[in-house]
Amino acid sequence: MKQKTCAERIDEAYADQIKRIRDTFYNESDDFNEVGYGFDYVARGVFKEMEQGYFRWTLSGGGPSSEIRFYLLDEFCAPMVINRIEYWFMDWFDGAKIDITGDDFNMIKECAEDIFYIYDMDFDPEEFMDEWMDEQMPEEED
Repeated sequence: MKQKTCAERIDEAYADQIKRIRDTFYNESDDFNEVGYGFDYVARGVFKEMEQGYFRWTLSGGGPSSEIRFYLLDEFCAPMVINRIEYWFMDWFDGAKIDITGDDFNMIKECAEDIFYIYDMDFDPEEFMDEWMDEQMPEEED
């Protein structure tokens, strides 16, 4: 039996992830990390056809994997304003995306502001990632 494509599976995966985020975020869970396990910045040009860099919130990995991508109005200019959010569902050389809109957009944007500190502010992507990485990976003591 042939496995369904990501495009055929994305609606169910998206609904499950949004429910999990909403349940965790609005219940003010102390362990929001249960929802995802990675947050990073993917610079423009990392992938061949990329026109713009984005912040990536990795929700699950392996096969399949899913992530939320935050695109800024202008990735090189302050203030930093999220103008587009996408949900990606990927599985071994296949992938599909949904543009997040409406109430889901507002909730995910609020998560980004509250948890990852992505909000309208003076912003330098490289400085942000350097500081964030320093917080995540403290230097080892000799």
